Amino acid sequence: MIHGAASTPSRVTTAAIAKHMRVTQGALFRHFPTKEAIWQAVMEWVADRLLARIDRAARGIESPLAAM
Repeated sequence: MIHGAASTPSRVTTAAIAKHMRVTQGALFRHFPTKEAIWQAVMEWVADRLLARIDRAARGIESPLAAM
């Protein structure tokens, strides 16, 4: 598993990502042209899920301060 200090984007290799996802490095690059594209997709995925959770948590709360 990828975690700890080695999980900073600059230190995680595409080989480690592929191994963790149980695909080949070639398969990874068939879907993402660069390592940066992988990280962009990761951040978009995280942002989508985080914003959805925030929206669900704030549903029905009138005060912006209470919603936070």
